[in-house]
Amino acid sequence: MNRDEGLRILGESGWLSETPAEFRDSLLPLGNWHRIEEGAYITLSGEENEDLIGLASGYVAFTATHGLPETPIMHMASAPFWMGYGPLLHGTKRVVNAQARTTVWIASFPKSKVIPLIESRPGWWRPFMKLMATYGDLTALIAADLLIKKSETRCAAVLLRFAGARLGTVTPNGPIRVPVSQEELAEASNLSRGSVVSILRRFAASGLVDTSYRGIEIRDASGLQELLQKI
Repeated sequence: MNRDEGLRILGESGWLSETPAEFRDSLLPLGNWHRIEEGAYITLSGEENEDLIGLASGYVAFTATHGLPETPIMHMASAPFWMGYGPLLHGTKRVVNAQARTTVWIASFPKSKVIPLIESRPGWWRPFMKLMATYGDLTALIAADLLIKKSETRCAAVLLRFAGARLGTVTPNGPIRVPVSQEELAEASNLSRGSVVSILRRFAASGLVDTSYRGIEIRDASGLQELLQKI
């Protein structure tokens, strides 16, 4: 993916597409373009790097360091997705590890350029308030998913969240491949691997998912979403 295409994706979808055109057109040219290989870390907890990062292509897995060292993957996201705005705005170290689960393309926006941009116009801090609110909503959703009592429903909720289809606000045009292993899904759902294997077999028999060594493909997101309505 070239830089122009990546910046277009970031500008025309997700958070940035909902910001004022003047703000969007001023921010995008500040981005530095990077290719990150599968398995490499995009951000590491404890870093003092305060760049704003826009994910234009690929899949990223997140682990938070607030918990114990063995805390598993808590969330996965596909493009377009934004990260790094907490350290940018607060001046704090990063608290999340973000690892590329596929080859990804990102734009990084240096704090030394973003902060002067925000301060150059009255109200240009407002778009970042929406990002912070989105982070809070996502954190609450992660907690809510883990409080679902029924194992099968909890597993479906986490898988849908990883696919970006948890709330049913987007209707996928086709299958969604999530690059997560069955063991990782089990850990993220607070279930045993054996339980998740059995659950996925039932889902597969119903035509909801397909499984492979490299990930899980959601064949019928609407069908999985219906399970959540039966809680």
